[in-house]
Amino acid sequence: MGIRGVALGLLAALMVAVPARAATLEPVGTFEGPVFAISPPGDVHRLFVVEQRGTIRIVKDGAVLPAPFLDLSPTGLNMVVSGGERGLLSMAFAPDYARSGRFDVYYTALQPPGPRLGDIRVDEFRVSASDPDRADPATRRPLLAIGHSVFANHNGGQLAYGPDGMLWIGTGDGGGGGDTLGNGQRTTSLLGKILRIDARPGTPRTPPDNPFARGGGAPAVWATGFRNPFRFSFDRASGDLVVADVGQSFDEEVDFLPLGRGRGGNFGWNRLEGSFRFDAANPEQLQRATGADVPPRYVSPMIEHLHSAGWCAIIGGYVVRDPGIPELFGRYVYSDLCNGQIFSAELIPGGAVDDGPTGLTVTAPTSFGEDACGRLLVMNAGGQLFRVAGSPACTRPVPAAFELLPPDLRVVAHPQRLARGALDVSVGATEGCLLTVSGSVRAGRRTIALRTAAVRLVDGRPRTVRLLVPARSRPALRRALASAGRGVATLRILAVDDGEKFARRTVRVRVLR
Repeated sequence: MGIRGVALGLLAALMVAVPARAATLEPVGTFEGPVFAISPPGDVHRLFVVEQRGTIRIVKDGAVLPAPFLDLSPTGLNMVVSGGERGLLSMAFAPDYARSGRFDVYYTALQPPGPRLGDIRVDEFRVSASDPDRADPATRRPLLAIGHSVFANHNGGQLAYGPDGMLWIGTGDGGGGGDTLGNGQRTTSLLGKILRIDARPGTPRTPPDNPFARGGGAPAVWATGFRNPFRFSFDRASGDLVVADVGQSFDEEVDFLPLGRGRGGNFGWNRLEGSFRFDAANPEQLQRATGADVPPRYVSPMIEHLHSAGWCAIIGGYVVRDPGIPELFGRYVYSDLCNGQIFSAELIPGGAVDDGPTGLTVTAPTSFGEDACGRLLVMNAGGQLFRVAGSPACTRPVPAAFELLPPDLRVVAHPQRLARGALDVSVGATEGCLLTVSGSVRAGRRTIALRTAAVRLVDGRPRTVRLLVPARSRPALRRALASAGRGVATLRILAVDDGEKFARRTVRVRVLR
């Protein structure tokens, strides 16, 4: 059936088990400039609300806790410049948050700690060792810094962990009008992009399968040609990526990338605005694009809405996986700052089906969010946070996108001698897991079993695993190697993550005498 089929089957079973009613908007609370909301993986009791001024507040079992979880505002650590499109814009919990306490924040920085006012920063923090409802400011670890001091707008702002366990980041083009700075189409710039980094402990790394990891552009870049992808999301059930890119003069767009697709894709800006040609000299002139306007590796929009229909700044949402709202289940829900109507559509490769209003409206929506049960949240410029409700209280978590896939193993094993009676292999993974390595060495007609080794990979960081040759077998193996000149070790690797998903690899290593 595959990962996607299993996940959808689980969600279908949940739908049968949960009585449903028509979707409504239920108030959750009032906050100061809420711009994002999220729950830690599997946490059915707490909702974390990001306030633009620089604070993160917790709603715990329906009550807003008095003390903020983290305060980067002027009344706290004084790290965030806010106002307009600037501020603390989102957060993301690491897949292993329950064990590691790691989470990331995306904000526009004051001069300290940023080199220039308004620069984009992505930092990691950890939860306090003594209080699960408070972060520890002393644990701050910078992950990414991007220059953004020329203009105050188009800061992007989304963080999310993908099904691959990597941290995905949406950045705006640097501001101004018409991509004055020309960043959207420049592969060497981190602005106007979807970025993808390995944020596990240690120095932040570039995943080797990023399109420009070996040159031709900035290594962290995954996709180019965005104006201001303020919100994107991963479908909890399929892992598909959906990006809402804010337009400029006439068009708002939604882009869709099925799981595993879109590597190195170009989404058009500023050569295109949606499916229309963009002319910086005549930005209000609406004209369809021709083949000459389309950049290489272009990915066309899935959904478009014109400003002439009352749209001005698209607010991306989520594919609904709340079993209690069957009329929206499996549909992408989104809105617009000016329009205010909540729309939904079914997204399929090649097009959107049945795109239209749901009947729900929020004045000046600023963002959507999801809790651990996949229940949809929406907030507005007036400080109100609502839950799109149709089901009872959150008691049974819905798996997040990064819980869909098994560990991705990285194995390095070089030719080596067995002079010390052992063979070494380096193994890393995309997440923490229990690793079991077994194998044997064959030289000539002789096969010697190696002792099985079991280790835990913390956060998936690579470890050297040593497989010993049993002491009683070493003389026979030395004779066999001396006779044959060399041998081959066959290693079998099994990795099991905390969700009991597993991956297997078999590798062969030359053994020298």
